[in-house]
Amino acid sequence: MNLRVLMAPDQIDKKFTQRGWRLDPALCPGCAAPKPKDPLMGASPSPAAIRGQTETLKLLAQHFDGENGRYVTGWSDATIAKAAGISTETVAAFRIAGFGEIKEPAEVALLRSDINSLEALQRDHASAMSTEIAALRGRLVDLSKVAA
Repeated sequence: MNLRVLMAPDQIDKKFTQRGWRLDPALCPGCAAPKPKDPLMGASPSPAAIRGQTETLKLLAQHFDGENGRYVTGWSDATIAKAAGISTETVAAFRIAGFGEIKEPAEVALLRSDINSLEALQRDHASAMSTEIAALRGRLVDLSKVAA
């Protein structure tokens, strides 16, 4: 009878690992290898999509002021989307990537700052008044004890 000597389980695991069988003994090294990435662009865009993107960029360059972060009066993401024949979300993505976010006007930012300052002042006054009222109530209690 011809018997072969069996290896210990830890030695078998070591041999498998040396040959690339790391994850599951049922997977060969080729199966465990990372899958190749898909190409960046599997299909070319349609001519209509290319025209829409070109028109969008042209209209954004004409009607969006990147420095101030505002559209010229009468223009918006929606009006450019309608003129170019693409979605508003796509126009917004192009605008953000190429020209920047829409910024609020300086007047609005100043007004917002004034409102925040007045709200803080109101909170400070309310706190001071609450402290004064508590002190007056304490004096009232003291006077009531003296009178009794």
